[in-house]
Amino acid sequence: MVHYGLMPFQVNRQMATAPRLLRSAARILFAFTAICWCGPECAGAANAAAFPFAPGEKLRYDVYWAGIKAAEAMLEIMPMTALDGKAAWHFAMTADTTPLVAAIYPVHDRMDSWADADMERALRYTELKRKPFDVKNLSISFDWKSNTARTAKNEKKRLVELKPEAFDPLSIFYYFRMQELHENRILTRPVADRKRCMQAVARVHGRQTVRSGGRLWDAWLVEPDLRSIEGVFKKNPDARLQIWVSADERRLPVLVKSRVAVGSFTAELVSIEHPQPSVQGGVER
Repeated sequence: MVHYGLMPFQVNRQMATAPRLLRSAARILFAFTAICWCGPECAGAANAAAFPFAPGEKLRYDVYWAGIKAAEAMLEIMPMTALDGKAAWHFAMTADTTPLVAAIYPVHDRMDSWADADMERALRYTELKRKPFDVKNLSISFDWKSNTARTAKNEKKRLVELKPEAFDPLSIFYYFRMQELHENRILTRPVADRKRCMQAVARVHGRQTVRSGGRLWDAWLVEPDLRSIEGVFKKNPDARLQIWVSADERRLPVLVKSRVAVGSFTAELVSIEHPQPSVQGGVER
């Protein structure tokens, strides 16, 4: 086995961390939109009737850790459904370690999110995390009549006070895709997780051409503020997360890079399945 200059136990630790990093990145990728949304300066900016996505869309990512392809992830929009008799969006994300990493430390994660049909707030969120000798279930139920969220992680339950129009770590990503980006924009919106509802923040930097998944993309660079994020990012004060979002109507996250205490990872968008003819725009070649 090639260890890339690392001791075997270090490889094991880093391999096992890659999916966890992906989950954390996703939370910021999806929560960073929480950062990114609707301070007073962008209230009313979204057009709920003009969604740049539709049921049937699938985005696939390869995740590299220590020079090794460590995991694969997919974002998928499921068929429209109903919650409490009302139409709702259903989003899903899966993350699985590759066979090489799975031989050392297999991880299989799934996140599901439901949001109202107008994409104004979250309704429900679940996570299922499976790894050797351990299964974790997380659920968040949003009660907008009382402005609280009932959260449960295995047997641990909490009641979280919600900020207005909050999203969960996954649906916020799709709300983000409804917004317009421009240089130096500061974006903010509340997002709820198991313990709290926080106001996340991110800055839109310059427009760049980046390579991801074997193609070039015209993209905006967005950097979330990681100070309010838990997990591997919170443990490293020098942690950094960079997200490149396509500069077209789709606003796809095409490339994610992160640096944390134990190293860095890269997630590349490698394939897109469109539910309808693709939206044209940007430099994609």
